[in-house]
Amino acid sequence: QDIQIPPDQERCWITIVYDAYERSKGSSIKTMHLIAPNDYIVKLWTDALNVVSRERIEIMNALSANPEKSERSMRMAWKQATSRKNPDAEPKIDFEDAKWICRKLEINCSINTIRTHFNHADHDLVGELNYSQYQYFVNLFKIRKDVQSLYYGIKRSDEPELSQEAFLEFLRKEQHIDVEKDRASWENKFELYCRSASGKTTDRQVPPTMNLQAFQTFLSSGSNGATASIKSDPTLDRPLNEYFISSSHNTYLMGRQVAGLSSVEGYISALVKGCRCIEIDCWDGKNGLPIVNHGRTLTTEVMFEDCIAVISRYA
Repeated sequence: QDIQIPPDQERCWITIVYDAYERSKGSSIKTMHLIAPNDYIVKLWTDALNVVSRERIEIMNALSANPEKSERSMRMAWKQATSRKNPDAEPKIDFEDAKWICRKLEINCSINTIRTHFNHADHDLVGELNYSQYQYFVNLFKIRKDVQSLYYGIKRSDEPELSQEAFLEFLRKEQHIDVEKDRASWENKFELYCRSASGKTTDRQVPPTMNLQAFQTFLSSGSNGATASIKSDPTLDRPLNEYFISSSHNTYLMGRQVAGLSSVEGYISALVKGCRCIEIDCWDGKNGLPIVNHGRTLTTEVMFEDCIAVISRYA
């Protein structure tokens, strides 16, 4: 409606919302509007974008506890990083490549953390990592010290890994779960996470044990959910305030709350991520026109009309 595209061209209209972090000085969320000449070209574009989207999702599994998914994701990121270099040189990555890979794998941490892990992996002190060192580098991000402390606190000192009995005892004492009510189910879950982390079939003659990686995966899984499982389909007939809704606070702000930038791009970013509750702080502006900003602060302002137009387009 805003761009006034003729009705006969609407079916050939494509809008791509993308992130251009490396080439953006301000907000990295951008939009590109395209009009294809015919339905066939639209299908080619949408099919290609779906392939890119699936590959993007798959490459974000580098920190997965599943060995196969993690390895496949790491190989994809490695191939993309090294393909940007001289094809005749031995495939290696430097620190700048490591930062690029972390962003590609959605590993969000400080530059200092990346540098620390990179230096740990750079055993040769040459400023570059080969593939095995790169694997070690990525795996360092999987370690959570809080979970590590908990794991070694409940593991028996005379056992190399967490036994089934120690695991069930943890569920009873720490998680306050009535294990005996469904012991077989918890034993099956224990074996499932043991197999998933090891990547191989458990020898039935040897009792399975749970390593740190498997324990960490269990803690963050649905098997260890904070809420009771609902076996029946929800009816969704309760008042709206009784539901959890993906919400956004100070949606228009791109930076600090005292002197930051206000922009309609905040609404675009929140809505394309699935947010369904946004905030519009509306104030009286000049010439009787309403504005949006963090009231009585030094934040910049954006027109209320522009915010509503963007919300109408992306909600």
